[in-house]
Amino acid sequence: MAYMVLSFFTPLMGRLGSIPSDVIIGVLCGIFVWLVGSFLTPKLMTSAYVNRLVQILLVVAVLGFAFSFTLKPYDFEHPKRMVAMHTVREFHNMTDFYVDSGIWTVTMDDLGMNVIRYPYLSEIEYHAPGCHGLYCDLPFFFPIRDIYGGPTLSWYHPGPPPKLPFQPKLNFVSSYDAKTNVRRVNGSIEGTSHNNLFIESHTKLKRWSFLDHIPVHDRESFFVFLASSKQQTKWNFWLELEGNETIELAFSSHFLDTVTPELTKFHNRLPNYVDDFTWVTYWARWTL
Repeated sequence: MAYMVLSFFTPLMGRLGSIPSDVIIGVLCGIFVWLVGSFLTPKLMTSAYVNRLVQILLVVAVLGFAFSFTLKPYDFEHPKRMVAMHTVREFHNMTDFYVDSGIWTVTMDDLGMNVIRYPYLSEIEYHAPGCHGLYCDLPFFFPIRDIYGGPTLSWYHPGPPPKLPFQPKLNFVSSYDAKTNVRRVNGSIEGTSHNNLFIESHTKLKRWSFLDHIPVHDRESFFVFLASSKQQTKWNFWLELEGNETIELAFSSHFLDTVTPELTKFHNRLPNYVDDFTWVTYWARWTL
């Protein structure tokens, strides 16, 4: 039973982001040792060598703990998993517009980028983007910012923009009806096979075209995942919101089969125990 449980949980621990995986495995091992030891303890307590047995177990525990620091956490059969996206980001607001680009990397275990930054990536300028703006202003593929959005897991390397196979677009028209106090946004997305729409408003989202109901949660932002079997897709949608407050819309489109020279160069710098997934992403945000 212990083997089955550890065989299931141990591989997952390398994909849980900021969750302290070593603590979880330690607790599981401690539970199994306690279960096994509970049967042996009554017999050991009747032995004349109880103190000697306790000392031996303490020495074994200390030596095992010290030996664990000499082991490398990764190898070819137990790789460090990470995602690298060559992305271009566009920021549109009422009065300004600017663009930035670079390689955004996300590691899937709680040791983060520091364990491979030196010496493999020491010559690359990196910074932790933090989590600011609409869904961290980053092109998350899934709604997992609370797991992988931490400063030790997420790094951004500014660089030239990627060459996109085609230009994704988000078109929309916003109108406000003062009689009903409802703001309606009609939009269309032209993107790849995998797209994301991020919505954030400080007012109530009453209805939309994606579902018959509005999911209830304790956040003001919504994450919509749009996928298709076609390489190029077009999605039409509408939103109805209460009041005429500011709305933030963001859109990302993922070119999963596209690799740039910058991504190839980045991949070649990594040690052989890193298993990286790379693709190109377009991301844009609007303030309405």
